[in-house]
Parts: sequence; C-alpha cells; structure tokens
Amino acid sequence: MSPVAQRLRRHLRLLLAKEAENYGAAGDRPQVVWANGALASAAVGMFTQLLAPWRPGGLSTPYLEYDGNTQTIVGSNRFEWMKGKQCPHFLGLHDLGDPFWIPARVPADMQK
Repeated sequence: MSPVAQRLRRHLRLLLAKEAENYGAAGDRPQVVWANGALASAAVGMFTQLLAPWRPGGLSTPYLEYDGNTQTIVGSNRFEWMKGKQCPHFLGLHDLGDPFWIPARVPADMQK
C-alpha cells in the first residue's frame, strides 16, 4: 500500500472514530435507533388519538410516511392523489367478490 493510501486510510479511521463519539449511548448505528423511536412514537400517538378524543375529528385513516433522509414523519399524499377515483376491484358494499375464487377461473376480459 502506498504511503498516500496509508495516510488516507488512517485519516478515514480517525474521522469515523470522531463521528462515532457523537452518538453516545446510541452506539455505532444511531440511525436505526432514531428511526425506530420516531415510528414508535407516531404509532403510540395515533393509538392514543383513537382512544382519547383530544383532537376534534381526529384522523379517520392516518397514513404517514417516514423520510429517513430528513428524519421527518408527514401525512402521505397518496389519499389526496386517489381522491375522486374508484377502485375497479371494489365498487360498493355488495361487491365483495367470490369467496371461492381460483386463479384458473379468471374471466378472459380480466386477463390483460
């Protein structure tokens, strides 16, 4: 290994050791700890909201997204995107489908 590569390797080890010092009790993989903590906290908050009427109206269908790059949890825009669209698989309460459906019996018009 060349002297330059040896110095770069040593420098990289020092940088990684210095970075690891910043994490304290979280260990060398804090991103996992922080993400799990954030998601668990959001889940507890949603569960509490279902039981206690602290927020008028509440969230009928909470659908949140976690962005690991920005460490944020925000409401998903997927419901907004689907607003006004109807699912072709479920058109109403009486359209529950065949409980004994077998893939071999798929109608020809649905095999596209």
